[in-house]
Amino acid sequence: MNQYFTTGEFAKLWGVKKQTLFHYDEIGIFKPALTDHRTGYRYYKADQLYILDAISLCIELGIPLKSMVSYCDVHGKPHLQRLLGDGKSLAESKIKAM
Repeated sequence: MNQYFTTGEFAKLWGVKKQTLFHYDEIGIFKPALTDHRTGYRYYKADQLYILDAISLCIELGIPLKSMVSYCDVHGKPHLQRLLGDGKSLAESKIKAM
């Protein structure tokens, strides 16, 4: 699928505000697929939705969003196995502490 979505359209697909996507871009954990350098408009592809799912997982596991960068490769794609492994360890630690 080569269709690009505007920030507003993409935010609607995922059920968040546009500002959330702007924030994720600003802190470096989720970059648009394309940015028009003349207008500054950001465009996303449907195949990027799984990255937002990984960000949601970080939030659910209590992993700080800023540390999400350490789970991504140079292209911004998350290493899901490492993320899940660390999330599992964090959950186990929380359970033990309780």
